[in-house]
Amino acid sequence: MENNIQTQKKFHYAWMILAAMCGIMIGTMGTVSSCMGIFTPSVAADLNVPVTAVSIYFTIRTLTMAVFQPVAGIMFNKFDTRVLIGVAVVLSNGGMMLMSQFHHIWGWYICAVINGIGLAFICYLLVPIVLNNWFKTNLSLSIGIATACTGIGGAIFSPLCGQWIAAYGFRNTYLLIGGIGLVVSLICVLLLRSRPEDKGLRPLGAEKAEKMGDSAADTRGMTVKEMVKTPQFILIYVIVIGIYFAGAFMQDVTNMAVSKGFDIEHAATVSTAMMLGIIFGKIALGLLNDHIGTRTTLVVGAIFGIVSFAFLVQGGSSPIFVYAGGFLFGACCAAMSVNPAFAIKRAFGNREYAKIYSYAATAGVLTSSIGHPIYAAVYDITGSYNGVMVACIVGLVLVIILTFLSVEQCRRKWDK
Repeated sequence: MENNIQTQKKFHYAWMILAAMCGIMIGTMGTVSSCMGIFTPSVAADLNVPVTAVSIYFTIRTLTMAVFQPVAGIMFNKFDTRVLIGVAVVLSNGGMMLMSQFHHIWGWYICAVINGIGLAFICYLLVPIVLNNWFKTNLSLSIGIATACTGIGGAIFSPLCGQWIAAYGFRNTYLLIGGIGLVVSLICVLLLRSRPEDKGLRPLGAEKAEKMGDSAADTRGMTVKEMVKTPQFILIYVIVIGIYFAGAFMQDVTNMAVSKGFDIEHAATVSTAMMLGIIFGKIALGLLNDHIGTRTTLVVGAIFGIVSFAFLVQGGSSPIFVYAGGFLFGACCAAMSVNPAFAIKRAFGNREYAKIYSYAATAGVLTSSIGHPIYAAVYDITGSYNGVMVACIVGLVLVIILTFLSVEQCRRKWDK
């Protein structure tokens, strides 16, 4: 390490990076991602179209993300993070605000492409890729804290969405929520730096990691070519797909609550319970991964989902089941944000982490794009989400089984 790289500082800039990540996740994911489903019933009613037609927005958005995520994974290594994320924030929140101007469903589809390009950089890649450069100790916890801010943003904005839609209409609410998130996020973008070397620093905890014998951890692992020759990589990708399929239900939670007899304002409080669950889940799963291990973390995340869907299926008998299920489902959604990153890092190492993770996230996003229209179509046909929730339970049971058959077995191929 060059002498001009500082090894000690009373206050490490990594904490500013973490704070910036938190603000960006609140301003973008807490608005564009967490709140968008709350608008679905109002948009469908105003445009006089079925819920399925509105849900196609989510399909187009996730397909666009899937197309751009591999490109984004490469661009993180080639361009200034501030420029990339600044543009991504404008596309994400600006696209949300633009929805207020349309009166035909095709306008939402145009905005879905705009949102999808922006979220491809922010949703699943930004936090693990940048924090992996800045933190060598407590990395999982820092990822958990940053991604938990999606839930914090959702917990703040979801009830406001419900109240403002009822008071001012969904078009003005698009402008208010999108605009607030845009300002918050752009301020935080100014604090970003791609790597500690950009500030003349070493990663936080680098000295401690070296003392513990982890100095080679940055370069160990598999290449993409080595990964695809490993039988377990298919199982790990199926795990990622199973997690994303369950997490895709996030955008349908508000409409599910309406189907259980909630009005739009109270349905938004179910979304708030979900956001609180996201906060809890991401921090809890980050701590579990740091102190107990990735395999246990994956299993716990799946259990959150299994129990949550079981509660939501029973929601017609008592609102308590809906609120409890919403909270636990939030913890399951937390697993969608953090557990694939943990699994990929544990199984394949750091050697080509950004590339491998971007491919896994793309597979997950493609799954989400399929999940949204399936959920909406089943609801339009049957008037209930119970069937798809049972399917999610089955998928999460499969995640648990495959976890024990793949992650550690794959790691042993290179960690000798």
